[in-house]
Amino acid sequence: SGEAVAFIYPFEPPDGLAFTVDADSVALSWSRPDTVAVENPILLYRIYRTTVGQAFPDTALAEVADGAPVVQFLDEAVPFADLEYAVTALYQNTESDTSGHVVVPEAAWTTAPTNLMTSVAVDSIQLQFERPVPVHSGNPIVAYRVYRAPAEEPFPVDPLAEFSDPSDMPSYLDLGVPVGSYHYAVSAVYASGESGLSNDSPAI
Repeated sequence: SGEAVAFIYPFEPPDGLAFTVDADSVALSWSRPDTVAVENPILLYRIYRTTVGQAFPDTALAEVADGAPVVQFLDEAVPFADLEYAVTALYQNTESDTSGHVVVPEAAWTTAPTNLMTSVAVDSIQLQFERPVPVHSGNPIVAYRVYRAPAEEPFPVDPLAEFSDPSDMPSYLDLGVPVGSYHYAVSAVYASGESGLSNDSPAI
């Protein structure tokens, strides 16, 4: 008589791990594995987090129950760092391999101002723009920089002006502007460094 062969039930890892960021949190979402045997159900998912360049810890950051086809987890009060995540499925018989990893870079919280608009008066130009969101409490905005150049010319390396971050909608009044056509952009200066430039806004 032949030996009995142990049947290995499928234990696929979660799929499609993705993230979004808010002020001090990272929201993860992933898809339930396509194939789950009735005899080997998923009991829960385990979330692992590390800083980029470090090995994942042996102990999971958190566990969440199996649920809808798309499962979500909110990691709150995360450090300001380049973070890496992976998720496993804990089946009744065994833990799966990790999902594809995702990296949440510091740059996710270091974004440029948006919706820069200019309005022209006789010899002044008013700039108004929207504050970047989200902003991590570990990487606050400390200032904005204003860049101006003649139309069709690149912006200079050095900003025209720098001013602190107000609590309401940021704005800047460029006084005594020489006659001519110009374009503007602004950047946000974070504790970690300067963002890229906002949209380019002409002032003719």
